[in-house]
Amino acid sequence: MDMMSIRQLEERKKELGYTNAMIAEKSGVPLSTVQKVFCGATRHPR
Repeated sequence: MDMMSIRQLEERKKELGYTNAMIAEKSGVPLSTVQKVFCGATRHPR
């Protein structure tokens, strides 16, 4: 499976109308981590 870039993730997030909080809830990842990924603080998220 190919990894999506942050830009692709942001585009998909917008398409789906998701908020960072919704992504955190659905993925089980803490909201603060989701926020760090989308603002670029986490350069290589897994």
